[in-house]
Parts: sequence; C-alpha cells; structure tokens
Amino acid sequence: MNPESEHIPVTRANGITSVITLPGAISGGRGAGAPPVIAGQAALIHLDGWTWAEMAVERSAAMQLIFPTLQTRPARSGAAEGAGPAISYNDAKRAYDQRLRELTDFFENARRYQKAKAALREVPALLEETELRLRYLDEIATMADLAETADAVRALRAEIRPEATRSTQQLKRRRPPRVESGVLRLRAADGTEMLVGRSARQNHEVTFELARPEDVWLHARGCPGAHVVLRVNGGTPSRRTLEEAAAVAAYFSSNRTAGRVTVDWTRRKLVRRLGNGTPGLVSYSGEQSLVVRPEMRASEPARR
Repeated sequence: MNPESEHIPVTRANGITSVITLPGAISGGRGAGAPPVIAGQAALIHLDGWTWAEMAVERSAAMQLIFPTLQTRPARSGAAEGAGPAISYNDAKRAYDQRLRELTDFFENARRYQKAKAALREVPALLEETELRLRYLDEIATMADLAETADAVRALRAEIRPEATRSTQQLKRRRPPRVESGVLRLRAADGTEMLVGRSARQNHEVTFELARPEDVWLHARGCPGAHVVLRVNGGTPSRRTLEEAAAVAAYFSSNRTAGRVTVDWTRRKLVRRLGNGTPGLVSYSGEQSLVVRPEMRASEPARR
C-alpha cells in the first residue's frame, strides 16, 4: 500500500473513509502461471494518515481466497495478441481439480492445526492426571507386596477392578461394603488408638473419614505406603507413641526392608487429597520427621 497514492484523497473526497486492501493483483497473463488459491491477508485501513502504520486499523482483517475456475482460455493481461493458444477441456479440468484439492487440503490442515493447538492446552492437565495415576498404581503395587493374606490381595484387586467381583445387577441392588472393615486398628503402649490403611481406599478412609482434624497423621517419606493416624484429637502424643506409630508407617511402606526410614508426621487438617479417582494420594504441610526402624513393636490389635 502506498500512502502517497493519488487515489486515496480522491476516494476520501467521495465520502469513503475506510477500505479493505487486498494483496497485489495476481496476473494471469502472458508468461504468468496460475494465481495462488490463497492470495494473502487483507487489511482494514483508514484513509487518513501519513504512513501505512498510521492508516492501519486491522492488519489481519480477512484472508483473500481466489476460488478455482474452469478456464479453457488463458487470462489476458491487456493486449489480446499473444495471449496463447486455447487449453483443452481435459487439461483445464485437471488443473481445476488440482487447485480444488489444494484448497481442500489447505482448510483441512488449518482444522488439524487448530485441533492440535487446542489439545496442546490440555497437555499439562493430562500429564498431571497421568502422573497421579502412576503414583496410585505404585501404591497398589506396594500394598500388594506387603499383603500378608490372600484375602488382602483379593481386596486390592477389587479396588482397581470392582466389576470383576460383582455383576452390574449386584452393584445396582447393593451398596458396596465399607472399606473400614479392613482398616487395621492397633493401640500404642500408652493406649492411644492407631489406624492403619493397608490399601489405597483404606488410606482414604483412614485419613478423610475416620481421622479427626486434630489427630496426628503419619506416612513414610517419599515412598508408597500406609496412612497411619494417631487418634489424639488435639492432644500432643509422647515421643515414644510417635515413634511407635512411625515404626508402623515404615513397616507398611515400600521401605520395609531398609534399616532406617524417615517418616513425616503432621496434623490431619494439614493433609489434602490429590486428583479424582485416585484414592490415597495426598499432599501435606507443616510436617515434622522421625527416623525409625520399620517394625510393629509392642502394638497390638485394639479391642472394640
């Protein structure tokens, strides 16, 4: 666009203040090939300004499309002489079909690009969901390794494949049994009740349904394992009781065979659930740590 063109003041004097500008004329005359299907972008300009930057209102206002036409005579560029021989219908039809395919491919590629661009925005969330799912499966694998009975293994399998144990009709007729029945209940030496989750769903049950906000929550640091809760209800457990619970948390973790295990503990109210459909995965804050030997110690089943 030439801001000094004499056409601009003439056009403005006739009452036209804004126009759409198209890419330069595509010649189909002597020695020129077929014009491109997509000629370029059109701009919206205001016919007042010293430079093109001042005149521009919308630089990408539209896209110029030159739709293919079926022509058996070449386009002329001015003089009729030397315009070239006529083109056979078959050749013109092949050229037309080729250009039509190019146009179709252009829009198909544009649709694919937009779809890929939209999918790219969802990638971070999908990666986070996949990571949580892998962590959940690590938890299940660890609990399976630590399972001490065949019933415990079957319960774990039912967590990830509930349909394998009951028919759809049974699921409609009956509510699933509560996982609480499988939660291990122990007592520390001073009588403090201790809850231990031995599966992902039991971990969820112990932490988010049975524990109270001020209870003490424990978990082996940086590895899959059991959620352990000391039911102190706001009280401060003794160092010995904390070590007993930490030893149990280390025992029911993937680091059971290690000589010493670091166990984090915090108040239950500072534990937050992660993800949907991945029970037992949490984040926590305000933690303190103990280093203990993985063992059951003197804890014994609580009597109810």
